Amino acid sequence: GFWSGAVPYTMHEVDVAEISTTTNTVSRNFGKMGSTILAVAANPVDGKLAVAGMDARNQFRYEPKLKGYLVETRLSYVTTGGTVTNRILNPHITYFDINGFVINPGTQTERDSAISIPTGVAWAADGSRVYVTALGNDKLAVINPAAAGSVSQMLARVPTVAGPTGVVVDDVRGRVYVVGRNRNQLQTLSSATLTQVAVTGIGFDPTPDEIVNGRKFFYGGFTSSHGDQACATCHVFGDTDNLPWDLGDPSGPFEPPPVPNPLFLEGFDPEKGPMSTQTLRGMTSTEPLHWRGDRTNLSAFNGAFSSLLGRTVLPDSQLTAFNDFVMPIAYPPNPSQFLNDSLRDAPPATPSA
Repeated sequence: GFWSGAVPYTMHEVDVAEISTTTNTVSRNFGKMGSTILAVAANPVDGKLAVAGMDARNQFRYEPKLKGYLVETRLSYVTTGGTVTNRILNPHITYFDINGFVINPGTQTERDSAISIPTGVAWAADGSRVYVTALGNDKLAVINPAAAGSVSQMLARVPTVAGPTGVVVDDVRGRVYVVGRNRNQLQTLSSATLTQVAVTGIGFDPTPDEIVNGRKFFYGGFTSSHGDQACATCHVFGDTDNLPWDLGDPSGPFEPPPVPNPLFLEGFDPEKGPMSTQTLRGMTSTEPLHWRGDRTNLSAFNGAFSSLLGRTVLPDSQLTAFNDFVMPIAYPPNPSQFLNDSLRDAPPATPSA
């Protein structure tokens, strides 16, 4: 391309790495599947991989152009020979009108059938089915991997327990097991009829009600125009997708500084330029928020449910629940520190951490 003479290297996209269990080294890499890869499973018959994830549309600039369609939800297949085939998991959604503009809001039918945030994937023992959990919709997608096109691949969308994050297939017993993260449950389905056989609690769940109740507004596809996007689409598991986005709006107004204004900010141009997605971890007492400090607090992001996700802003009660879930999100413990924040003693003759 144009920059090949100026940039003396090639950027390799690595979505799946193949590791030799004999040498413990990477033998092959595979790419071109998506920007956020969430799950992978191998066909027990022929070794073909099924890879679930999302592909960001951040090559397009400006919030109005991305509204309601930030990522494409995918299931990709990788043959043992290395051939990659991408399949769209929401072929029923019509994103664009005849003029090429994203349709907002989408239809209720689209939202009812949407597959969002594909967190787990598993194959049937004979390779005839692929099961994909959809965290954003509380569904299990049942897919025919032999289908030639995206439309014909979907065999069923099965309701699951809240927050499905993993799936295991037991064809010997005719069972499919789904883990529901939101309430720490295990759901048993019949693989023959795809009906529910049982729901079992996985021990004691200490999760506070505020977290359980608020989580759905962060992960729920229902907060988006077509049912397939959510805050967690880009803030993956409360963290970052490590991607730059240009979410400005050339036709937008000049934004006044936040109130209060401890940093003496002068206001903000509606054109933001590319900015990397920020983590939502550890935000307590760090206001004002965002790279530019243009949001007074988390509630000031409520408009994004409309301007970016393409649906409607959250009413006060739901916004409070959203705050109660997001604001306590913390970084994991530092492996070099004790729980009281003290550090291990340094080895002799070395400086303290």
